[in-house]
Amino acid sequence: MLNLRAISIERVVEYSWVALGIYFVVGALLSRRAKEPEAACTRISRLLAGGLAAVLLFWDTPALATLHQRVFATPRPVQITGLLITLAGLLLTAAARFYLGRFWSASVVVKERHELIRAGPYARIRHPIYTGILTALAGTLLVNRELRFAMALTVVAAVFSYKARSEETLLARELGAEFEQYRRNAGFFLPRFGNSERVAIP
Repeated sequence: MLNLRAISIERVVEYSWVALGIYFVVGALLSRRAKEPEAACTRISRLLAGGLAAVLLFWDTPALATLHQRVFATPRPVQITGLLITLAGLLLTAAARFYLGRFWSASVVVKERHELIRAGPYARIRHPIYTGILTALAGTLLVNRELRFAMALTVVAAVFSYKARSEETLLARELGAEFEQYRRNAGFFLPRFGNSERVAIP
């Protein structure tokens, strides 16, 4: 029988990230084709930065032992708070991915017959998937307290900022005034309130 008390907070966080990864892989199989391929320079830089973040997060090797050192100490209540922040971020990411449906893509592309989605977290945030992942990484840092997670959070934040702006350039070109109006009504990574109009982008 599974002993739930023996499962550490770190392990719960790890399993939660794996579950999100599986969800994205399955969803990618159902996504629509891109209207045009991603630019080579954008794809290469995105893959290199993503590979670096993956190494920092998941490659447990003696060669990176220094990066596994804990940079600060936290009591268990702070770890539990970090777990809750991680789960909240992952749930936001999963919800945003669900509302995107077949319009989701890991690449900086516009899908065939692209349209603005008018439901879910996209009503207030233009890039809630990125917001959710960054939130989850911050929570994971509180749980694990290791240097590699602080470095990964920095790398991922930079990549997402660049990628989001590249996506917005494409969407502004493709959707014109509709997207410009949406950009005024929803925040970039943080929610913007005070407007009832519900339009959204990937």
